[in-house]
Amino acid sequence: NFSEANLEGANLSQSRLNSANFSDTNLSESNFSRSILQGTNFSSANLNGADMSATNMSNAIFKDANLENTNLYGVNISGTNFSGSNINGASVYPYYNSSNESQQAIQNFDLKVQLEQLKAMNVISDKIEVLNTRINELTARVQEKDEKIAILEKRPTLEEVQEGRAGSVVLAVEPDGNNITLGLTIEQSDNLIEWTKLGGEMTRTIPIPEGKKFYRFALDK
Repeated sequence: NFSEANLEGANLSQSRLNSANFSDTNLSESNFSRSILQGTNFSSANLNGADMSATNMSNAIFKDANLENTNLYGVNISGTNFSGSNINGASVYPYYNSSNESQQAIQNFDLKVQLEQLKAMNVISDKIEVLNTRINELTARVQEKDEKIAILEKRPTLEEVQEGRAGSVVLAVEPDGNNITLGLTIEQSDNLIEWTKLGGEMTRTIPIPEGKKFYRFALDK
């Protein structure tokens, strides 16, 4: 009884292990080549990368075992149970004197390998589809932002609005402002160098209706 033992890398080649119990055993990279494993129990065992070539494993049990990358060349798998096993990367070739039953088991095993490969391909395809959907969503968001940026770029700046009417002044309303107070001072000059004020300063307070953000002022000529 080798159940739950750690036999990683063990050399058990040319052994007679009929009906032995290797359930839940770590047998990764182990060597069982040319051994007799009739009726042996490998349920839930880890046989990743193991060499089981030229073995007689008829009626053996590999239920839920990990047979990933296992060497199964020239094996007799007549009546062998591979249900629930992981056989990704494993390969099997017929025993030179295999019976019709063994041949059928080999064909079934090959079909299981192909099925596992198809499942893996389907998983990859599903992931690619999810990624493509995500890319399309991100592309749509980028396009939406580009459109918003284009709209904003078309809007005139404060300087452009001011230049839109000669002599005009544009004021932006403060977010918490309720009104704007304007002050106007008139000056006079004889030489465009020296200026003196004419009269007092004229002021006016304008209440700001809700929703208004900008005001433009210009002198009528």
